[in-house]
Amino acid sequence: MGRAPSSKSASRPGPVTGGLLLEHFYWGSVFWALVPVALVAAVLGFLLVPESRDPAVPALDLRGLATSIALLGALVHTVIEAPERGWGSGNTLIGFAIALVLTVAFVAVERTAEHPMLDVRLFTDRRFSAASGAVTVAFFALSGFIFLITQYFQVVRELGPLSTGARILPVALSIVPALQRQRRAARDGAAHTGGCRCGRPRMSVTRWCRCIRMAGPCCRRDG
Repeated sequence: MGRAPSSKSASRPGPVTGGLLLEHFYWGSVFWALVPVALVAAVLGFLLVPESRDPAVPALDLRGLATSIALLGALVHTVIEAPERGWGSGNTLIGFAIALVLTVAFVAVERTAEHPMLDVRLFTDRRFSAASGAVTVAFFALSGFIFLITQYFQVVRELGPLSTGARILPVALSIVPALQRQRRAARDGAAHTGGCRCGRPRMSVTRWCRCIRMAGPCCRRDG
């Protein structure tokens, strides 16, 4: 919950700010613009945040960390290269098989670790598993829709980066009521968390549909 307010606050000006930078500068300016912000945040954190440390910090789960990095690396690489190689090609199938083997290995490592990075036994709780699954599916859908709606505005409607950012802004504004629901879910318990977070994409999609209507008639090509 600690990262939620900062990430949600940053997402509101993000589409317009990013569009403004891309409209007038090269694409790397989006990353360079964050450097002074990060430096100011680091200085303020050093000056204002009190030093604290848990004296009983367990040792880092190095085996679990290494296995998870290998697992995610194999899976992401396979998914990225699959459209080029073909989803049914030998390299793609081998990549998915490696990711599956590493998933099994990760579970086995975490079950035997004294201080696991991720306690996989938590997933035996049906409420935890259902809430985690709902959040995962919701974020997959939301992230995919962000990618597609950006391509739609810029490629199909032929809008510039700034115009695209302005039309995506309503979904960023929907984060405020979603964050309020998330805080209520934290008070009410895990049974309400999944439904709360699944409501966020629903509100966002509603605002996106309004954005599409704002973009005007679809561009048509003669011939």
